[in-house]
Amino acid sequence: MTSRPLPSFQIVALGAAFAVSLPRGALAQSAADKAGAEELLSEGLKRVEVQDYPGACSRFEESLKLYASINTEYHLADCYEHVGKLASAWVDFLEVAEKAQAAGETAKATKARERSHLIETKVSRLTLVIAEPTMPGLKITRDDVDVGRAQWGVSMPSDSGEHVVTASAPGRLPVTLRVTVGENGSAVTLAVPKLGEASAAPSPPVAAPSALPPTLPPEAPPASPAAASKGGHLAVWVVGGAGVAAIGTGVAMVLAAKASYDGASGCTGSVCTTQSGFDTRNSARSAGNVAAAVLWVGAAAVVGGGILWITAPGASSADSTFRVGVTLGGLVAQGAL
Repeated sequence: MTSRPLPSFQIVALGAAFAVSLPRGALAQSAADKAGAEELLSEGLKRVEVQDYPGACSRFEESLKLYASINTEYHLADCYEHVGKLASAWVDFLEVAEKAQAAGETAKATKARERSHLIETKVSRLTLVIAEPTMPGLKITRDDVDVGRAQWGVSMPSDSGEHVVTASAPGRLPVTLRVTVGENGSAVTLAVPKLGEASAAPSPPVAAPSALPPTLPPEAPPASPAAASKGGHLAVWVVGGAGVAAIGTGVAMVLAAKASYDGASGCTGSVCTTQSGFDTRNSARSAGNVAAAVLWVGAAAVVGGGILWITAPGASSADSTFRVGVTLGGLVAQGAL
């Protein structure tokens, strides 16, 4: 294959503007740096022997940070090719060819140039189409490396895999995009959209009011002693009055039963000579039993009323006296209210 050397300015542009290789600016060239660089180069070559290319690449990169060497850069380009970073390998081979040619190392320059031509058709490319290229202060980065304006809209060599592209500008909302570039010379175009206006600083969020506990109905005020006493006395009157009425009814029933029993026809003492007299006395006995039950109920009501009187709120020793008695004139209930 006949080599096609590129103009030196084009090689420099591809290597520096695209920034796929490591930045190799002004490096301190001390003896210690050079010794460290040589040690890292040696470690990298050992990794190559066991085909640990990722480990070899990292050591070559660190070596170049300490000391710029055409030889190390050539090994790094070869390592990039093995790990699939063809764009980086292509640019590094071109740089080695240019530097070797300038240094008079023609054989090394020819070899590096041939290696670059072998992988040139396999290099994938990424084109960034900027929606507002004239926006003041617009900054584009790819994988945290600045992408100069000269690269916008140009199909630039790119390593395969995922890349992160960001766009930012003063007073605009930044945009972050992800794009995956394929292998074997694939070409991908990524459109960077217009950046939205940055709105004013958002107001601090207002805390939502906390949930209030359910409103409970107001509690009824406690009854005053006078009201409680009045209610208690009313209960005494109701219960006691019912008891007195029951006792009165029972007494009347007893008297009526006794009169019926004594007036049974054909009966003298405990002996009855007629069936009607016998039946009358049996009815009188039944009525007497009912009257006795009514009397007991009435008495219980009267006693209950007395208990209510004693325990009623506001009752004092002076007004808690309650008496029930039977006199010749009938049933008598006494109590102070």
